[in-house]
Amino acid sequence: MIRRKNMIWNGAVALCIFGLLVGCGDDMSIGMESPADDDYWNGDQGNDQNEMGGSPGENDADEDFEPEEEEFLVQQVAATDSYVFVPNQTEGSDTVALIDGRDFSVHPMRVGLQPTQVVADDVEDQGSVAYVLSTGQPTVAIVRADLSSGDQRADVRLLPVPWEVNQLALSPDGRHVLAYIDPNEPINDSASTASLQTMALIRLGDGPGNDEVFQLSVTRIIDNIAFSEDGEQAFVVGQEGINRLPLYDIKSDAFLPAIDLGMAPSIFTPQDREVAFSSDGRVMAMRTSQYAGVGLFDLNPDEAQIDDHRMIELDGVPTDLDLFEREDGSLRAVVTIRSEDQVVLFDVDEAMEAEEEDDSFLRIVDATGADAGIGRLTPDESMLAVFSTLPLLPTVGLVDLETESIETFELRNQIRNLAISPDSKTAVAVHQAQPGQAPAGDPEAQFRHGEGITLWDLATGYRRPLGLRGEPEEIIMTTDESGHPYLFIMLTSDNHADQGIKRIDLATHRTDFVRLPRRPMQLGVVAGQVFVSQEEETGRITFFDVATNEQRTVSGYELNAGIQ
Repeated sequence: MIRRKNMIWNGAVALCIFGLLVGCGDDMSIGMESPADDDYWNGDQGNDQNEMGGSPGENDADEDFEPEEEEFLVQQVAATDSYVFVPNQTEGSDTVALIDGRDFSVHPMRVGLQPTQVVADDVEDQGSVAYVLSTGQPTVAIVRADLSSGDQRADVRLLPVPWEVNQLALSPDGRHVLAYIDPNEPINDSASTASLQTMALIRLGDGPGNDEVFQLSVTRIIDNIAFSEDGEQAFVVGQEGINRLPLYDIKSDAFLPAIDLGMAPSIFTPQDREVAFSSDGRVMAMRTSQYAGVGLFDLNPDEAQIDDHRMIELDGVPTDLDLFEREDGSLRAVVTIRSEDQVVLFDVDEAMEAEEEDDSFLRIVDATGADAGIGRLTPDESMLAVFSTLPLLPTVGLVDLETESIETFELRNQIRNLAISPDSKTAVAVHQAQPGQAPAGDPEAQFRHGEGITLWDLATGYRRPLGLRGEPEEIIMTTDESGHPYLFIMLTSDNHADQGIKRIDLATHRTDFVRLPRRPMQLGVVAGQVFVSQEEETGRITFFDVATNEQRTVSGYELNAGIQ
């Protein structure tokens, strides 16, 4: 399961590596009657709701454009400050494990049949709340962990949702959940009627029994869902355009039209399109492989339309785009252009207010020598790490956003992705193992042909490559109570001796490995403890003390859930 890059980061920095990015469209079928227009189902643009005429202009894209491919992204582990929620995905299961990270107690909670997806948050005046999607019985269960009900440890209420939905997205305030169709996940074809445009909005009530669910009609083949920081707006990015959802204003089932961009959809086609939003949902920025530039859109807060827009032509096709707010409240855009070895910076308000032919607001950093395909902003927003997932022997760059200068550094193998620690001091590059066998006695080749990571100290430029005997499927960067930084890596392998958790002290680079007897499934943080769930029918979770690496395992809790 792949997560796109615009997910919201929650709690510790957590990243997943699940495999190659997969396309969607041509083979997508959910057992419908034959549609009148096959293009409608296979991902082509023949039935685009946003068709408004016009031409893409003279600033066309390079036909040989090759997009970046990030193989692992941020995962929202279903954890709150005190609890973690783990679905039991064995055949016929109807339980989710409610795990208290403070005392390691585990309580199986009955939800719908075949729970698959869980999201959770601490909600003001409600405590810890989890939302559980079950596909065997199309429901979303709302679990109020701090409110007991009958013989259950928590209060659980089931709400019906469409059969087709297979994924959840949680608003920042924890009060709204969108149950939608992720094209990278299996789609249930059990319903007598089905639609790729269906979605459910679940709203948390003031108490049990007051929760609401509404069915919405939105774009199909959803690529990304984003929320405003206050949790009042959601944006759904898909094949037929972008829907704006005023979450608190929706009072019934509804059709939500795509935002009218007021220009030819051929400029911003879904092909390699990236959309970014400001935290207040007022500004939208967009790039695509079909246009050598970016678009800025001032969104109308009350209607599905824009109040103003600005097309900014650049020297090449952007490969990455981000928006971030500076301390003074101004909004800044960061664009990387791999073909031109450029990082482009500009103030969004300045860009929107400038005359049409004026591009003096653009700040261009010459990134010659670096592979400037993707930009990764440090959490303190002082630096930008640039890299590419394409070269076999990459060169990464570090841009100082204050001086707009860049330093470059060579790495020893192709990058799958790159993450930065919460204290902005260390970057971790996860590498792609190259095919074939490395020659004996050649450590450089052995590193390239095996699993590995590189620790990159951003202050000094020091890089330390580390070979891994297992495949890194998830990593977490977190700190102990004193603020000391650590990296935890979940490793899987056909050799049981190499599956487990590797813990790395990011200050000293000391490494420790703990072998797990069962295949690890999910890594997360709860109540200051790192946890890893494992493949075991009766349930098995191991907790790690961040500072000491001491372990405690809880198992057999799903066995108790089977007793009526």
